[in-house]
Amino acid sequence: MVIALNLIGSMLLAQDCARNLIEARQAYYNGEFVRVVSLLKCLPELDNEEDLADALELQVNANLLLGNKEDADAGMLHLLTEKPFYKPRTTDLVKYEQLFESYEIVKKFDFTFFLGSNSPQYHVLQYRSYSSITEEPEDYETSVGLLLGFGADLMITQNLYLSTGLTYQTSSYNYTEGIMDFQQVGVNEKFQHLSFPLLGGFQWKIGPFDAFVVGGGSLHFLLTARGDIELFGQNPEITTPLNGLARKITNQDLSGQKRVLIPSYTAGLGLRRNIGLYGVSLSLHYDFGLRNVIDADKRYTDVKLQQEYSYIADDFKVDYLQLKFGFTRHILYPKKR
Repeated sequence: MVIALNLIGSMLLAQDCARNLIEARQAYYNGEFVRVVSLLKCLPELDNEEDLADALELQVNANLLLGNKEDADAGMLHLLTEKPFYKPRTTDLVKYEQLFESYEIVKKFDFTFFLGSNSPQYHVLQYRSYSSITEEPEDYETSVGLLLGFGADLMITQNLYLSTGLTYQTSSYNYTEGIMDFQQVGVNEKFQHLSFPLLGGFQWKIGPFDAFVVGGGSLHFLLTARGDIELFGQNPEITTPLNGLARKITNQDLSGQKRVLIPSYTAGLGLRRNIGLYGVSLSLHYDFGLRNVIDADKRYTDVKLQQEYSYIADDFKVDYLQLKFGFTRHILYPKKR
């Protein structure tokens, strides 16, 4: 009930102020500038953007004609804050145009939501599995993963900025290795990470686009690591000497063998097309993994995987090639030149 009454009250005040704006326009043309300023004291009640801009424009002109420079300056600041792409009319006062030209619109923040894909690049540092004893291990096969997140950019100068944010990403790999000529082990492992970047960026104009490059570091936090571990004979129809079965499979939580935090170097470049307060971008990034994903002290803690499935985790690090499509909201503000 109270909320409804407040809403009704706000609507009535906005309607009263809209009527004041009509009267203020007439008073301005009649040369009643003090009355104009008085009528437009209700500015905070206006909820229509165009009406608010008109009222501020009228108020600034009236204050200039009355010699109220500080009030006129405050009104122009308010107007440009509400409408950063505002342009004065050719019929405005010279003093009004001069006051307008004394301000510039600068970008303070960018907030970006993005989604895309990442292609993991697995680099084996040391093979540990049984098959590496008897034959050349096979390469890891990877699948394209999903990424999504948001970023925040703080402008330092017109071209330089600091960037951070949060990224959720998935990745996976699989491989099959032979063991002693009669048995194979297959591994299909899936990861989920959260990444926290801290980057420096530089942007510049190329026609209607903003080009940008970034560089710095990221910290990857492991959420989950699960894998299907499969043991089977070279010919799945033939039982194996070790376990008497043609095939067996288990789905295991493998996060206990992994490091929780992995740092990386990050570099990227992209293009953004701005449309008013918004922008769309396409960018390519590369994360260089800096640590072994496997925690060496926990590699042999799961005895079942070693004895029943002949699985021992290799040492490896992961790089990520990322393609991102972003949607940006610019935060602009007026500043004295």
